[in-house]
Amino acid sequence: PVYTYAGCGTHGTEVAGVLGAKRENAPLGVEGVAPGAQLVSVKVLNYCKSVQSDLKDGPPKTYSGFSYLSGVVAAINWIAAQVPNNGVDGQGRRRLSAVANMSILWTQNPPNNPSYIPPEGQAALTSAISAAVGKGIFFSFAAGNLSEDACIFYPAKIGSLVSGAMAVGAITNNGEPMRDVLGDSSKKASYGPCVEIWAPGQGVQSTAAFPGILPDQGIDANTIYPLYPLGGPSAWGPGVPVPPNTSNMPAGLHLYLESSGSSMAAPHVAGAALLLARKRMLTNQPLPSPAEIEQTIMAKTKMLPPPKDKYGGLPQKITPLPVKILTVDQF
Repeated sequence: PVYTYAGCGTHGTEVAGVLGAKRENAPLGVEGVAPGAQLVSVKVLNYCKSVQSDLKDGPPKTYSGFSYLSGVVAAINWIAAQVPNNGVDGQGRRRLSAVANMSILWTQNPPNNPSYIPPEGQAALTSAISAAVGKGIFFSFAAGNLSEDACIFYPAKIGSLVSGAMAVGAITNNGEPMRDVLGDSSKKASYGPCVEIWAPGQGVQSTAAFPGILPDQGIDANTIYPLYPLGGPSAWGPGVPVPPNTSNMPAGLHLYLESSGSSMAAPHVAGAALLLARKRMLTNQPLPSPAEIEQTIMAKTKMLPPPKDKYGGLPQKITPLPVKILTVDQF
């Protein structure tokens, strides 16, 4: 069959699968953190560029997408205008109306970077997200994969400025920050105080938006993956009900892909926010505010010591902070 998808590639579909895929949709497949969550795709990438794939074989693949910042701000404002008013809590904060995942980033330096965001853009994006949180929207941001301080990236930096929005770093199965993306050791987890929490982001299997699995990604088409937590037991710890993204898919099945990066970590936290809201609804409790969701998630984290090699290759002048990750204890 011929598949169509929104945007420039499969990235958004992979993120959506980590967040809310339902494995019962097919005999085999993946299951997201919040299976069956109602998902709305808001397209903001409006320029696609076809480039030669980094893989050894296969035709050029369209993998990059670009957007005007004004389009992203407009999309955030549009979402904020659509959400319901679920009332306010005892502190006058709007209760949760939606969860937004933003696996996208700009950098505040240098100015010649194609992803540069000028000061006025930083202010506009911060204002839009702050206003949306005020409408009851919780945000989960990708912290980046460029081995740099996440505080230079937007919207990741906004997580440290707005209560009810969080920047998420990518962690491996052994509890350390991500060390590479598809074998590219130059792409490692961003770090620093703006990374508020870490979640599984290495080798995450999810839904995809183009037919077929490329063989040079190291996936054996004859292998059936057993059901297992992609975050790994050491990263998640014991307990329920917050599961990591899981999979029992055959590696060669169409429309599934393995990816790494904070783009895959962020929807784990977005999914946890939805599970918290779902539990409140099932127990007839008032919905939490975005700020309360952040507080609850942070209360369910555990600290890991800094990696021995400065987060897998950070400059020696950088003193890494202990890693704080989400656990699966009861909310």
